[in-house]
Amino acid sequence: MKANRHSLLMTRTLALAAILAMAGSCSTPPARPGTASHAASSRPVPARPTSVRAPDSLPRPPADWRDAPLTPGNWQWSIDQGKSTARFGDNLLVLQCDRAASAVRLLRSGHMANTPALVTITTSSGTRALNGDAAAGPPAGTMLAIAINDGLLDAMAFSRGRFVVEIAGEQTLYVPSWSEVSRVVEDCR
Repeated sequence: MKANRHSLLMTRTLALAAILAMAGSCSTPPARPGTASHAASSRPVPARPTSVRAPDSLPRPPADWRDAPLTPGNWQWSIDQGKSTARFGDNLLVLQCDRAASAVRLLRSGHMANTPALVTITTSSGTRALNGDAAAGPPAGTMLAIAINDGLLDAMAFSRGRFVVEIAGEQTLYVPSWSEVSRVVEDCR
């Protein structure tokens, strides 16, 4: 009886091996790309993508505004015509307390149009777009008034390291959020 079971087990094992051998001979493994049999297959070979490199002369925008280099310049605080004033760079950006209007005026020099310009301010706590008006200057540019109780002023003063001022058609300013910003805000309150 043991010999009979052993014989039956051997027969089944040999039958299974024969089936697997026949199955293996019926199919051919897929050809590797680049071989002659691969080129003869009916499927077209997709072209390898070529990398296109942008010219080095064009500035690439940073993936994240916090990674952009700071705009060259420093903040300077002073009292200008009796008003607490912070100036960045060569008057690129001016923040000035206007107590009579209960506002901090922001002037972005350079852009002067007859129609309002959209000014976008980005801080580590969010982004806000505001309408600015043309300012004849000096310096000429776009001006907007931010109410002294507006949380945007605090967001600018306490933004993690920097905030951004954008106007279409003008260079984006990446300015540090130094103490001069908070001084103007506090002087106005």
